[in-house]
Amino acid sequence: MDIKNLNTFGIHFIIRSPKNQKGKLATVYARISVNDRRAEISLKKKISPDQWSDLKGRAKGRSEEVVKLNNHIDCMRILIAEAYHSLIEKGKVVTVEAIKNSISGKDESLMSLCGLIEYHNSECADSLAQGTMKNYYTTQRYVKSFLKSHYNGDIALSELTYKFIIDFERYLHRFQPLDHHKKLGNNGVMKHMERLRKMVNLAARFDWIDKDPFSKYKLHYKKVERGYLTQDELSKIQFKDFCVERLQSVKDIFIFCCYTACLCGYA
Repeated sequence: MDIKNLNTFGIHFIIRSPKNQKGKLATVYARISVNDRRAEISLKKKISPDQWSDLKGRAKGRSEEVVKLNNHIDCMRILIAEAYHSLIEKGKVVTVEAIKNSISGKDESLMSLCGLIEYHNSECADSLAQGTMKNYYTTQRYVKSFLKSHYNGDIALSELTYKFIIDFERYLHRFQPLDHHKKLGNNGVMKHMERLRKMVNLAARFDWIDKDPFSKYKLHYKKVERGYLTQDELSKIQFKDFCVERLQSVKDIFIFCCYTACLCGYA
């Protein structure tokens, strides 16, 4: 008899507001159900009850905070499902307690790559500059796109290999954006590889992986020689008018710096 037929399994996300404290933020929980038994795991994330959909078990809206929370919920859903299927594959008894223990850190080998990236970005959001975090979010999108096209959406950290690293680099080199952005150059690819390596190193420091897949990988940046603007090119920029006030201000500052450098003998 298939053991899967013996279990009923469900995942739903809920919020709990502090008692007798109206207007306070609510905490988000993952509710796991196995064979009519329930357990809850706190995501350690808070949200206003007005921004929460009980029916969908997700936050409402399109703000950056809402998108980050929903991404975290998606990663948590994957982690819980992985823990459930891992118990089945190992022939272990599936209970809400066993799944909760796995997710709560007693079996970190079940951590996925998406879960790692989400953990890194949520933990570092307050300590890294906004521009730096924006770059990490961009790398996250590339990783998710690669996982979707090659790995069914996500993989466990234990599945990370040197081949995965090389395949991801090749994917970045070949990726053709559908919007107005240019195709990634070599150094742009290396920046994404460097950020991914930093996040994987975090997993290694936490002993979430036994072997660092980046241990034999070398970043290979190309030296870029930056040329100088000709007088004609500088004049074209000087007399160009921008409709956006911010761009016009940036242009004026740039032109001022150029002529100041010329007067001082730097150019």
